[in-house]
Amino acid sequence: MILHGIDTPLGIRHDNTLATPYRDYGDKDRVPVIATNPPFGGMEEDGIENNFPSHLRTRETADLFMALIIKLLRTGGRAAVVLPDGFLFGEGVKRTLKQQLLEECNLHTIVRMPNGVFAPYTSIKTNILFFKKGTPTKQVWFYEHPYPATLVQVDRLVGHGLRLLTAARARDGTATASSGAIPLQQHHAQREHQCKQAGGKHGEHEPETERHIGCRPSP
Repeated sequence: MILHGIDTPLGIRHDNTLATPYRDYGDKDRVPVIATNPPFGGMEEDGIENNFPSHLRTRETADLFMALIIKLLRTGGRAAVVLPDGFLFGEGVKRTLKQQLLEECNLHTIVRMPNGVFAPYTSIKTNILFFKKGTPTKQVWFYEHPYPATLVQVDRLVGHGLRLLTAARARDGTATASSGAIPLQQHHAQREHQCKQAGGKHGEHEPETERHIGCRPSP
């Protein structure tokens, strides 16, 4: 709404749309556009399903909202609705709703969203259904929306770095978390050899900080 210049929306109230009987919605309630992400993965309280016709009765929230969305769209109205995979492949009421959707609306596009797009709130796979009411569906365009390439690269780099760090910490006696890590004993030996060549003596190792005092002159 902010993108459309509506900074302070009016006429919004906290309520359950499904609590109003399906039959009570009439022509005056129909709208030209519906863009929504209805709740999915949950069940409605007892009795809410009785507000709907017998062939649409279910306690699954997303299905009830889908039935209402189809009804509330006016002829020629457009909708974009986020729904889980279960709606596309489910049976029972879902099958009835899909048949109604295909017969009463032109479901022209389904966009498959990337996995985990709603993480950490839910890992359910989702899709966006785009349709227009008034004409039956003739063909559906499917599109799989991947994560942006830059985001994938960053995710891989971060994951790679974390794996290296974890592996380095898991190895006893590792001086560094880089891919070129060497055991501390070998590291000490190399430093001591370098110090002897320079005429000095290799200093003590501080295990708490994994830091070396360095070379100091031999007595």
